[in-house]
This record gives sequence, structure tokens and C-alpha cells, in this order.
Amino acid sequence: MTHRSCYIFVLLGTAFLIAFVMQVPQFLHTLDPGYQGVLVHLNSDEDVYFARVEEALTGRPERSGDAIVGDVGIIGTQVALFESVEGTLFRFTGWRAATVEQVMDSVVPPLLFLTLVLFFSLCGLSRWAAFAGALAFTVIEFYSLSRPVHQRDDFLVVFLAFSGIIAGLGGSAGVQRNFRWIWGVFGGMLLGILVGAYFWAWTYGWLWLALVFVWESAEWVRHRTPVSLRRIKCIVLFGLAGVVAALPSLVAWWRAAQNPLYADAAFRSGIYLSRMPESWPYMVLFTLMASGTVVAGWQRPAVMRRYKYLIILVLTSFIAIHQQVIHGAVFNFVSHYLFALVVGAIGLVLLWHAVRASGRSVLHVSAAAAVIYLAAIAYDGRYVLKQFTVTEGRFSEQHFATLLPVLDALPRSTVLSDPSSSLFVAGSTQHDVVYTLYIKNLLMSHEEVAERYCMTALAVPPEDRHFAEQGLIWPDANAAFPAALRGSDEAKAVRAREIALVEAACASTDKNPAAALEKFHVHYVLWDEKRNPEWDLTRLKMPLKKEAAGEGWSLWSLGTLSAPR
Repeated sequence: MTHRSCYIFVLLGTAFLIAFVMQVPQFLHTLDPGYQGVLVHLNSDEDVYFARVEEALTGRPERSGDAIVGDVGIIGTQVALFESVEGTLFRFTGWRAATVEQVMDSVVPPLLFLTLVLFFSLCGLSRWAAFAGALAFTVIEFYSLSRPVHQRDDFLVVFLAFSGIIAGLGGSAGVQRNFRWIWGVFGGMLLGILVGAYFWAWTYGWLWLALVFVWESAEWVRHRTPVSLRRIKCIVLFGLAGVVAALPSLVAWWRAAQNPLYADAAFRSGIYLSRMPESWPYMVLFTLMASGTVVAGWQRPAVMRRYKYLIILVLTSFIAIHQQVIHGAVFNFVSHYLFALVVGAIGLVLLWHAVRASGRSVLHVSAAAAVIYLAAIAYDGRYVLKQFTVTEGRFSEQHFATLLPVLDALPRSTVLSDPSSSLFVAGSTQHDVVYTLYIKNLLMSHEEVAERYCMTALAVPPEDRHFAEQGLIWPDANAAFPAALRGSDEAKAVRAREIALVEAACASTDKNPAAALEKFHVHYVLWDEKRNPEWDLTRLKMPLKKEAAGEGWSLWSLGTLSAPR
């Protein structure tokens, strides 16, 4: 076996191993006697991605961005392109969204691993260094790799785009051949498509391309060679291809931003005005990483030029997490750029390893900062071990296994339930629901969000509601306050306003529940008797008919309302 064959064997073998290991946690849970057929949750925010994929699986891909409530008059602030595509591709299977994403657990992570190997190789690293970097990323971020769509899907496309653009520019050596520019156009188009995904992915991708343009422009100013000018023209071409591909999503973004309720949705999403660093530890570590690479590149340009794309990646990470200094708004940049930040830090360590023999350098300090950062992220990711441990708490929705066939047999309708059960219904069936936490991203007034929240509390006796102890409708807005300000008068005022909104809305729905049920087109009420035994359906003040029941749940119809849509 040649060295090349051995490398390919190890590479593909590792990819298949990743695909296999990704299935182990869920498989272990299916062996437990408590498992009844409902796939368990192993990561955060799964339900909202499931709901968006489910919209496409059940024939409404155009509504993936505003999944959950099903009101054609309400649009979302997120396009949800990838969820729409996945649901459309798998519609023929008849699977639920959870099953689709379970399959994707063994598709996207191996592809991301292989893409990172390609990316690191194109950045000038040896094949085994590229392999080590991709494997290190997979191990460090294994917990997050099981999280659907964001960040694994969109950053897979990010690094595919980067790889295409680098290949289009001739790779790390900068040797351009006939028609290689086509790869760059492909990469640019992927960056454009990303605008239909999540904010963090496309902003990171386009920032990286902008820095590549700045780098090549500086090279042209310094050397004035035809090759430099040709590379600049190629970058412009790649960017234009991206703009064309982004046009549909840009139009959708622009229309959403013109809506007068956009400011309310932005507030609920946790966006706040500030130019201060979101995270001081991140600021210190990435300042050391970025400044060290810049100084090293200045001191030894001949050595570092080969690895310019890794340098640009580190600079992109630094600017991305400090972009609020430019535009003055913070939107959880650090956590949602995590995949890219980890790749950037790994790239810096590999860069240091590649040039360490060329003499003393400030890059040692940068590499040390990167190692500290990666160690901290790996420590945070230790919770992945709990995915391999079967715990009773993960089986809290197994009693709904008998509910699903009942809901499948009904025409698409709006189901009222508690917030947790509503998420399950939205993410597992064709039906719409009145409220989940994630309607925060829809273009909807605070008052309507509060009213919808109160619908889920209609059957709860007032003495059992305890609004002051719950997250209610603005958890992200409250959490957005920096730690030093969370006890401030401003933070207390926001929380007081939130509670007042909910109390006022609940007073209204309690007074006339029939009008509220009609307003939100409710046709069925799902009572999760197992988790909400305190519910009192007589508080709805409506004639109810029990349509079906199972162990721990019952489904009731409101026959006096208009027919399901």
C-alpha cells in the first residue's frame, strides 16, 4: 500500500468512524426499557429546527422560516433555507424531522471533517497536519456536532466555500491554471446561498472574503505584478457570483427589516446596543492570536505568505467577535461563531507547528493563546460524555408515542398545549401550535406574544402560575444584559415590563377564553396529564369533546369553532 493509499484509507475510515459514533448515544437510549419510539433530545434547541424541517416535510417549505404558528400573515426574521432544503429532499421518505436529523447526524459531521481536511490542505499544510486539525475539531466539538442545522450545516457550507475560493485562486502556492477559477465561482455562490441561512455563517464567510481581497490588494500595491491584479479580478468575480446567488435571500431580509415589528423581534432575540466586548476572555485570547499572526507575517513574509489563508482566518475570527465596535450592536457573536473560532484556533496551532523551525517568533505567544482557548472549549464540551449515559429525564416525552398516530390522522389544525408539549407537536407533526418560546423570532408584537403565552396558561389555575419565577416571553432579552448589569435598574425595568405584559394579557384571556381560542384558530387542546396534572380544562369555558387519550395525555376538540384550515 502506497503512502497516498494509506492516507486515503485512514481518512475515509475516520469519516465512517465518525458517522458510526454519532449514532451511538441515540442507540443506547433505544435499548432502555423506557424508550417507546420517540427519539430523545441530546442537544439544545433541537425542537425549533425540527419544526422548520417538519414544515418542508409536510409540504410547506416556503414557511420553514416562520414555522410553528402557521399564520400566513406572520413572517419570520430567519429564512431557514437549510431546513427547507432538508425537508424537501426527505419528503418522499415520510419520516419525521427527528428521524431526518438523526440520519443527518451521520452525514454532516463526516462531510465537515473531510471538508476541513481539504480546507487545511489548501491552506498549505501537509496532509497529515490537515488530518490532525480536522480530527481535533471533531473531538473538541463533538457535542455540538449533534445539534441540527446551526452550526454544523451552515459552517460546512462556509468551509466548502472557502475551499472553492482558495482553489480558484490557485491554492496556497497561488498557481492558477485554466478553468480553476470555476471553483472560485462555486465558492462565491455558496457564500451567497449562505445569506439564506443564519446570520453568523454568512457574516463570517463574507468577512473572510473581504479580508482575502484586502490581502491581495496589498500584495498588488507592493509588487504591481500581473498575477496579483489577476487574482484581484478573480476575487471580484467570485464576490459578484455570491451577490447574485444571495439576491433572493437579500430581498427576503430587506422585506422583513421594513416591517414595523422588526424592532420588537430583534429585542426579543437578545440584540442590545453596546461597543464593549461580549466576552473579555475571548477578547484577550483572540487579540493575542491576531496580533501575533500579523507581527509574524510582517517579520517573516517569505515564510508566512504560504499560510496566508490561515492568517486571514484568525483575523476573521478576531473581527467577527468584535464587530460591535463597528456597528454598535451585540447579538451573541461569540457562541454562534464557535465552529469557525475553533477552526481558526486550530489553524493557528498548525501554522505555528509548520513554521516553528524557522526561528524564534511572537507566534509562540499566539499559539499558546490558541491552546488555552481550545482547552477551555474542550472542557466546556465535556458534557458530550453525558450523551452516552442513559438518564431518565430524557424519556419525558415517550408517552407521546401513542399520540403521534392520532395527530397524523387529523387534518392540519392548530393545537393548544403547554409550551413544552407545543414544541413537540410543532417539531413532530404537520400541526401548528399557538405558542412556543421560539415565536420570539417572528414579526409579532410583544402584546401578541404575551397573549399567545397566556393561551398556554389558560388551563392553569392562577395560584399555580408563578409568573415572577418563570422565563416568560423575553428570556433572551433579559439574558442579554452583561453580568455586571443584570441587577441594574434597567434590567429590573425590562423584567418588570415583561411580567406586566404577561399579567395584563392573561387577565384578558382569562376573562374571555372563547374569544382568544377563536382568535388563534384553536381546534384541539392537548393535555399533557403526565407533566401538567394541575390543568383544569373547565377554565377554557368551552364545550370539549375527548377525541383520544393515552397513558399520560388526552386530546380534546373544540367543536364550536370554525373548521380546521
